[in-house]
Amino acid sequence: MAHLPNGKPEPALRKALVTGGTTGLGESIALQLQADGYQVAVCGRRAVRVNCVAPATNCCARARS
Repeated sequence: MAHLPNGKPEPALRKALVTGGTTGLGESIALQLQADGYQVAVCGRRAVRVNCVAPATNCCARARS
């Protein structure tokens, strides 16, 4: 994986999947990654929460009920 001098991956490679990313610590991590320039995908057990967090992280959401 190619890295920039600051140790972060190149922008095209900044992608993250956060499991349990719909509440608590997982949600906070997903939001921080998004703020740091990552493309973020979240997954969780509750479809309602996935649909709430997805817009905040600018990701496409698909949830199963």
